[in-house]
Amino acid sequence: MNEQKALELLDLEPGASASEIRRAYQEVYNELQIRLTNAPTEHQKELYRKRLAAVEEAYLFLGGESEEDLSELPSMGPVETAPEEKAQTSKPMSESAALELLGLSKPFSRGRLVDAYKGKKEEFERGFKSAPNNEIKNAFKKTLGDLENAFSLLEPLAESPAPPRSETPKPDPPKQEIPKPQPEKKKSPPLLWAIPVLLLLAAGIWFFLPKGEKQDEISQEVKEEFIKVKSQADLLAEKQYWDQALEKYQEAYALMADAEVQDSITSMEKRLGDIASAAQKEAESKDWATAQRANSTSAYLDFIKKHPSSSYTAQAEQKIKDLESQLRNQRQASSTSTNRSTQTTSPASTATSIPSTSSMGSLPQAIQELQRNMVLVQGGTFTMGCNTGPFGCSDREKTIFNVSLSDYYIGKYEITVAQFKAFIDATNYQTDAEKEGIGTVWNGNFEVINGVNWRHDSRGKIRSISDYNHPVVHISWNDATAFAKWLSRITGKNYRLPTEAEWEFAARGGNKSKGFTYSGTSRNIKDYAWYYFSNSGNTSPVGQKNANELGIFDMSGNVAEWCGDWYGNYTSTPKTNPVGPSNGSKRVIRGGGWMSESEGLRVSSSGAASSNTFNFQLGFRLVYIN
Repeated sequence: MNEQKALELLDLEPGASASEIRRAYQEVYNELQIRLTNAPTEHQKELYRKRLAAVEEAYLFLGGESEEDLSELPSMGPVETAPEEKAQTSKPMSESAALELLGLSKPFSRGRLVDAYKGKKEEFERGFKSAPNNEIKNAFKKTLGDLENAFSLLEPLAESPAPPRSETPKPDPPKQEIPKPQPEKKKSPPLLWAIPVLLLLAAGIWFFLPKGEKQDEISQEVKEEFIKVKSQADLLAEKQYWDQALEKYQEAYALMADAEVQDSITSMEKRLGDIASAAQKEAESKDWATAQRANSTSAYLDFIKKHPSSSYTAQAEQKIKDLESQLRNQRQASSTSTNRSTQTTSPASTATSIPSTSSMGSLPQAIQELQRNMVLVQGGTFTMGCNTGPFGCSDREKTIFNVSLSDYYIGKYEITVAQFKAFIDATNYQTDAEKEGIGTVWNGNFEVINGVNWRHDSRGKIRSISDYNHPVVHISWNDATAFAKWLSRITGKNYRLPTEAEWEFAARGGNKSKGFTYSGTSRNIKDYAWYYFSNSGNTSPVGQKNANELGIFDMSGNVAEWCGDWYGNYTSTPKTNPVGPSNGSKRVIRGGGWMSESEGLRVSSSGAASSNTFNFQLGFRLVYIN
């Protein structure tokens, strides 16, 4: 607050006296209190509250009473002016003005004066009572005060036809029902007889206005707020803070439908649209360049997922078709080579002719990507099982024991639809779900639907190409093992499902573990897990959440994952590279899925199912050892 602003708020000139400051504050304060009480909307009430606070601040700034004394000021009604101040601020009404106000001319009798006074008084009082707003009420109130002054001035002159102007003290006017208002500082206009006519005309115009028309006192306050908000918007626009400027222009337009502000909004929206369009084109170009460098099905699928309407989308779709065509040709060539090999060599000797990693270029693009995304887990020793945690531990987990593991590699991501499709395309393998002809899905509850298999999502809908980077589901332990064997055959590496110990060690973060309950790098599970309280209503693309300490994704949530072990109780003896029980009826499942609650996502939590079980949130990832 500065002096100029404070003077503007109280409508004062520089050098105002303390009494003038107090009187001005009382007048503004009373007026705002009345407007606040009558404001029709909460937004307008809030504007008046802010205005009152600013006025109080201005009053205190100019040397008014302390905040404790403000409550003693009158809340409404006219403000009395000290007699000595009246003499300084008001000029007496002229005789001619008094005659015009009462509609009289000389000479006149006292009876005519009284009759004229009563008639005008009744007329102005009716106008005061029916005034539509405080501004018109105050005008009528001022005219009533002028009427009293006129009567006081003319009453001595009624004693004779043309008496000289009396210098004797004036008798009190007839007792009035309405308190005398404070006279205005400004000189009264000479044609006072026009005031009631104009006021009645204004009241008549107001009466015929449509319902809901904004009243003058509201408009003035809104205008002040509008000017303030628009100034803020102009400043933000000048500094090129386009988003914030647009918000302020919209806020200003909501206060007042100003054409200039509307033009600013249109200009700002166009500018922001151009900026967004340029940024979108730049992002598309960068992502397209990335996809071209990778030149893989999954990379092009990622691009289509991010930019479904891009100018490059058609090219990406064509690239996918070209790569799939290459894949079919490679499959046919591989099938011919395999047939020849089986005719001339024994099964034991086929390993010597399996392609090595140096021949990755001949593998399907999705499989090449799988191989590139295997994470080294350096061997170490850890404590397997559970003895603490927010949910307690299951009886099986409470048996804790030390496990030592050698180095191994584990998939950074869960096996995707694209990768499993490459296996199906190459082998014509038929999954357990396809053999049974049914699948379990989730559509608000569990349902068994005919024909659901690995080609479908968790809700039973056929996957589109853009969903090929999701983890594959409706996969049994048998299906996952068949995929691992095929992958081992075409790559020359010994791929398999992880043991339960390997899975848990990797999920914990290996030798870099920070001891979190879930497989991540913080205590906020939503940062790294798709699960019951944080999912998209289906599986999600792999690798979208944060990784754990080893850079491995989705080991808690998204899909539950098969392990190689038979399910059985733990023993407390230390173990080295354990592979689980030698037999059993069920296989281990780890990690929890997108419909699992957080308890099932703990790194030590486990489940089990028979080898031919499949459902809408059951998938897998692989390991291999050099």
